[in-house]
Amino acid sequence: MEPIVCLLSYLKVYVNISEDMNKLKDFVESLPSVDHANKTMNMAGTRESLTVYPMKTYLIEDVQNDVEKNLNNYFSRK
Repeated sequence: MEPIVCLLSYLKVYVNISEDMNKLKDFVESLPSVDHANKTMNMAGTRESLTVYPMKTYLIEDVQNDVEKNLNNYFSRK
């Protein structure tokens, strides 16, 4: 997994390994700190990522920590 980039009001999650992005999106959206997530494609159309939007009651740094921790657990089970 590549580092998660923290932007102003959302996170971009880049995954280095082959993964079903729909399952990953559903998993991330199940976290209490996440309002919703969108699958996004880079400009060349060669790489998918997730754009993660936090619940209004969470600081973006807290959401980043939550997403990072849970994705590490998600991938360690594979």
